[in-house]
Amino acid sequence: MDKKWEKFRYPLWLAVALLMAWYAFFGYKYQFSYNWGESMEPTLSHSEWIVVQKRSSLGKEWSPQKWDVVLIMDEKGESLCKRIVAISGDRVRIEDGFILINDKPLENPFAKTPLVSIYDGHDEWEYVVKEGEIWVIGDNIAESWYGPLPAKNIKGLVVVW
Repeated sequence: MDKKWEKFRYPLWLAVALLMAWYAFFGYKYQFSYNWGESMEPTLSHSEWIVVQKRSSLGKEWSPQKWDVVLIMDEKGESLCKRIVAISGDRVRIEDGFILINDKPLENPFAKTPLVSIYDGHDEWEYVVKEGEIWVIGDNIAESWYGPLPAKNIKGLVVVW
């Protein structure tokens, strides 16, 4: 090895060893992700780093629950960070810009506003969440509209923000 690189040998080996140790203890179970956009405000800010527990490490008995914040793949293959507000069998209805779950107003304590301003443009709209689906939306409801996605598309559960 060239003399000028000799001083970097120990720090490089140390960095490699630390990265391997980190992966051995955490990497198989967790991943870092970047929240892009304002759809999860006020819970998550634009350009905020989050820690996601990978789906494969949640166990076979794990199932998505209402209010979980998940990293999920949409139909275009893009990763989204959203909150689950309805699960299989729930009836989601939009009435005068408000979301109702099973005929009760959505009382999302994390939401910036209860009003939906972005949806099909209809005054009323209804959907029953099918088996194997979840209904997701961002906490910034007025700026984030999504809807049903297959639960199998969940990449992980957001555990630290």
